[in-house]
Amino acid sequence: MSMTAMIAKAGSALLTNENVRKKAVLVVGTILAVFLLPMLAVTSVFSSMGEVTASDIQNNLSAETKAEIAYMEQTANSIEQAFYDNGISYSEVAQAAYCMYLYDAQKSDADFLNKLIACYANGGTDAEIVSALNSAFGVEIPVEEYTYFAERIRSTCIDTSHFANSGIKNSADLVTYALQAADSGWGYVYGTYGTVLTDSILAQKEQQFPDNILPYKDFIQENWMGRRTADCVGLIKGYAWYDPATTNFSIGANGMPDVSADGMYAAAVIKGTMDTMPDVPGIAVWQSGHIGVYVGNGTVVEAKGTMYGVVKSELSKGSWQGWCYLPAIQYTE
Repeated sequence: MSMTAMIAKAGSALLTNENVRKKAVLVVGTILAVFLLPMLAVTSVFSSMGEVTASDIQNNLSAETKAEIAYMEQTANSIEQAFYDNGISYSEVAQAAYCMYLYDAQKSDADFLNKLIACYANGGTDAEIVSALNSAFGVEIPVEEYTYFAERIRSTCIDTSHFANSGIKNSADLVTYALQAADSGWGYVYGTYGTVLTDSILAQKEQQFPDNILPYKDFIQENWMGRRTADCVGLIKGYAWYDPATTNFSIGANGMPDVSADGMYAAAVIKGTMDTMPDVPGIAVWQSGHIGVYVGNGTVVEAKGTMYGVVKSELSKGSWQGWCYLPAIQYTE
């Protein structure tokens, strides 16, 4: 395994650590720490620890290495601010790319930040971004490795930079939130509502809902660990419960009830059958035992099931029975 592959693997695993994932730059710093440790030290550290944390690695670093980490964290913070100022999502991916591949380029290129922004400003596939980075900085970033860590990072991030109003739970931001969940590969675990899936959370849900978890446990562990997960109604409840300022979820916050899919539809005041459905992005569509978010243009985002995760689907191809304006969500038509 190459050094960069080791970094990607270690970094994605550490994303499941509650303390590390609280702030993206800590993830970046931890990936960096692994990168700077000599191979022998890496082998020693990882062979003697069950779960590696940022503090575990920091304790094995020299003063010189800690100074390098501080420098990289400063640059990573500059990347975060620049991406925010330019309305570019997922600065965490660019931060990790900098730490893993572009450290030397940054030190020798006075125009580094502007070039980096240009590589990400127009979006594109991971392969297209890698091509832009390789061309701009004269490096050879492996597409497969970049895609691996980029997917893992995106699947743990909630980017609120494009929210219309992060202080009010509204239909436009619910749509943005739901689309982000689908596009970044959130998984499905019954009883969850957007938190990153850890061993402890899975064990808790297994105890609460054994019939919904045990038949799929192997699949969940192979596909959804370390990613954000939600069930169908949890996707909706999670948006209402999420606090962008603290990045925490508070059950029952903002007037959103902790109910099932059927309970959510029952709690709605304004609702109707599908033949009366208005074309209003952010309303919910419902069928017995299941609920999704209509995001406009004939598209629904739904946490479809354990084997699917959060996906986009065509409204016309679903078995939806009704629609509703969601409680606790402000609508502007």
